[in-house]
Amino acid sequence: MSLNFKEKRGLQKTVAEQQEVLRSGPGFAAKRSAQKAMGAAMARLTGDVAAVVENPHLAALRAILAGASDALGLQGLLDAIDAAVSGLHQAGELLGDAEDVADRAITHWAQLEAAQG
Repeated sequence: MSLNFKEKRGLQKTVAEQQEVLRSGPGFAAKRSAQKAMGAAMARLTGDVAAVVENPHLAALRAILAGASDALGLQGLLDAIDAAVSGLHQAGELLGDAEDVADRAITHWAQLEAAQG
């Protein structure tokens, strides 16, 4: 999989930012999150696609954001979000990007609820 210039620059920026986080001497959770983010970015930059494995709960939240679960209805969608967030929390991975994706999934649900009024 070939990356375009913008993707490469974005990944390089991610690596640099995560190196700064690691240099700052963060706590365990922040350190682990930075290591994972940097590892995933490096794997994509070097073409090691096999090393890039996304947490299935995070993948589920991304699918929800893409509208893949909208047909479940409000309660089904809320249950799916709850299960994914709980899974990330139990795995200790509800940090950084995962937390942002979870927040956006909840916002997506709230927007659907408001639209159904």
